[in-house]
Amino acid sequence: MRRHHPLMLSTSVDRSHKTVTAYKTTVPSSPTFMLASSQPTISHVFTSSKMYPNNSHQAQLLNEKVARFIIKGLRPYSVVDSPEFRDLIQCLDPRYKLPSRTTFAERIIPDMYKDAKQRVAEKLSEAEQVALTTDGWTSCATDSYLTITSCHLSVNWEIINFVLQTRVLNESHTAENISEVLNDAVKEWKLPTTFGYPPVTTDNAANVTKAIALCESVLHVPCLAHTINLAVQKSLKVKRVSHVLAKIRRIVAFFHRSPKASAMLKDKALLLSLPGHDLIIDVVTRWNSAYDMMTRFLEMQCAVLTVLMDKVVSKCKGDLATLSDEETRLTEDVIQFLKPMKDMTTMLCTENSPTVSIIMPLKHHLMNVALTPKDDDSPTVAEMKRIMASDIEPRYVKQAEMLCVASAVDPRFKHLPFLSAEEKYDVFGNITAQTAKITEKNKPVIKTEPDTNQDPPLPHLPEGPLKTEFENTSAPTYDSHRQEPSQSPCDSPIDCTNSTKPSTLLEGLLGDVFIVKSEPAKSAFELAKLDVDRYCCEPGIALGDSSLSWWKTKEDKYPRLAQLAKMMLCIPATSVPSERAFSTAGDIVSHQRASMKPENVDILLFLKKNLK
Repeated sequence: MRRHHPLMLSTSVDRSHKTVTAYKTTVPSSPTFMLASSQPTISHVFTSSKMYPNNSHQAQLLNEKVARFIIKGLRPYSVVDSPEFRDLIQCLDPRYKLPSRTTFAERIIPDMYKDAKQRVAEKLSEAEQVALTTDGWTSCATDSYLTITSCHLSVNWEIINFVLQTRVLNESHTAENISEVLNDAVKEWKLPTTFGYPPVTTDNAANVTKAIALCESVLHVPCLAHTINLAVQKSLKVKRVSHVLAKIRRIVAFFHRSPKASAMLKDKALLLSLPGHDLIIDVVTRWNSAYDMMTRFLEMQCAVLTVLMDKVVSKCKGDLATLSDEETRLTEDVIQFLKPMKDMTTMLCTENSPTVSIIMPLKHHLMNVALTPKDDDSPTVAEMKRIMASDIEPRYVKQAEMLCVASAVDPRFKHLPFLSAEEKYDVFGNITAQTAKITEKNKPVIKTEPDTNQDPPLPHLPEGPLKTEFENTSAPTYDSHRQEPSQSPCDSPIDCTNSTKPSTLLEGLLGDVFIVKSEPAKSAFELAKLDVDRYCCEPGIALGDSSLSWWKTKEDKYPRLAQLAKMMLCIPATSVPSERAFSTAGDIVSHQRASMKPENVDILLFLKKNLK
């Protein structure tokens, strides 16, 4: 180009130079600027996008999340109207339009309640037996409610608890009104039951006990924790014990009223190398609070005495008297005596819904160990034992038959050491009869149509069915006539030889592989008895093991007895589930929400406990 076309070369160079210069001036070389100019920012995307439609999946999902925040966090509906909460939602997702409190209260949360109620009803319909617990409570607005909870075992032998409903009792708490609420709940939820009416666990209140009788429930279980509470409360009314409790209560109340004494108590405890615990004051209706008050007082007694002897505190303590040495020893004796009852109450309230199988063993332990007088007992402790024993002895007499059955089908207590040999035969005979009844009830009905072309009758087969391996290893039999146990086939070896000659050539050829003699069908009672006998041969399990886990692995081995075990072991021994429910209800119906409607209380408590 330079040699042959110099003019064209100079022109093209001038043009290319201008183009490059223009490109450099118009297109920046910074990659950051190029990215920023070519892609919009996140805030620009959110602000330029449209709002979620109300019926879109994302809007409904966010509505449910906010509703869960209200339900699980025990928040008032008004939280969605607060400027701070709306600003938070706007910052998290500007495209989401937060509904009003009216929408949440009247549409979103009630719809969640309907869906959850349907799921709970489906779970209950799959259960073989559902047990109930119920208890009453009063809100801060002096409204009376009755909460009903359910308990059943799943297919995998897991305990499942539901809060079914919470109903306001505008009328008086008569037995008739309470029974009406219970009957309505049973009908509304269509609860399955084998006993005719679901077993019910309640406290020992007279009106509740009469209400359960009006419902014609076969099994009414008084709450074991409440039974122990009543007995201990009576024993604490012994004159010397009540006097010591009153003195300790006055000292503790003084420290709770005086900030100066409370601060000095912590300083003195630090100097004496004691734990810096606060003193506990008892509650009249809870005996274990009295136990905790005495225990904490003895733990901090040295620091308490040091503070009370201080000149600054002594001016304002008045005539506050401390415990004498004799009263201190009495307090120690009372604490030692009440410790087994404290352990029982803690176990019943902390264990995952303990079943009725534990009631009779614990009653036996109370009557024959914990409340048995000893030579070294002080007169006061001996009097307390006598009062408690006289109160507990008549308890659970009407329910003893069913409670012993529940203990027998629990592999931890199956040996029933608290019963005599004759009583054991009665219990296992009752188990066999109930198992046979359940087997007969659940037996499938086969409908047959008349056949005009009937085949000729089959030849008569020889009688005397072969004994199976399980029958040869059965336990002593427990028949309904309470006879002595027959000789166990476990003691004799199985005769596997065939002493008789084969009747046909086919039997001679294949008799050692196939069945030679037909076995007639066993009755429901025989099948139940077979399960019970084999169950008796099983070794027991440790107290720390789970009886439900044991039955989960043995259900296929004892299919008929397992049905009875599943029906008995789902019944709670305490009404703790109901008490926990209305403890949560107390947080829902707070002073800020005292005017909440009863139907909203029912919905929120139901979702709080059942929503997963």
